[in-house]
Amino acid sequence: MRTSLKWLLFFASLLCILFIYLKQDFKKTPPTLYKNGHIVTLNDQQPIVEAMYVVDGKIIELGTTKDLEKSISKDVALIDLKGSTVLPGFIDPHTHFSISMFLSEMHNLSGFKFNSNRDVWNEFERIVKETEKGEWIICKGLDPILVDDLIPPSITYLDSIAPDNPVLFLVKVYIIIGQILKPLTLLEYIKQLQTHQSTVIMAKMTMVNSMA
Repeated sequence: MRTSLKWLLFFASLLCILFIYLKQDFKKTPPTLYKNGHIVTLNDQQPIVEAMYVVDGKIIELGTTKDLEKSISKDVALIDLKGSTVLPGFIDPHTHFSISMFLSEMHNLSGFKFNSNRDVWNEFERIVKETEKGEWIICKGLDPILVDDLIPPSITYLDSIAPDNPVLFLVKVYIIIGQILKPLTLLEYIKQLQTHQSTVIMAKMTMVNSMA
């Protein structure tokens, strides 16, 4: 009985400590006046201001540096923006910004842009013609779900069209099973498309190795 009571008190104490820890807030920044800036407000009536006064993470007042310095008490923190631009803080918990930047410079062969196998490879051949010898050709968006008749290229085709350029295709494929959209691993995709997809992988490896 005593042992059970000790364990009960131990866990109760642990829960209390955990509760107190979780209730703690982050260290707050003291009231701050940001001045001499180019602050974008998204307010059509006052789109740009020079200064803003912030307390506990909330913008209390906007205006000119001169006006806010007069109206704010002297004991607040001051940050001179020196002409820097300040934008509203947008919070996007599911952001593709970084990957979009990474993909932005790649050639787009997506089914959202091309409707047929012929259209896809006509575009690829146009890209090759406009690319200098020795330059990488990196393409994104090959998708046999969106382009029903898409046939991945063989090494023979790639060597005939782009003999002097290393070529890389980024492929993202989904297979619909019932109503579940399941991403395929590259190996599973190769097994499903067999020769066609394996030739794409071989083409990647051959072209990359040719640069060594």
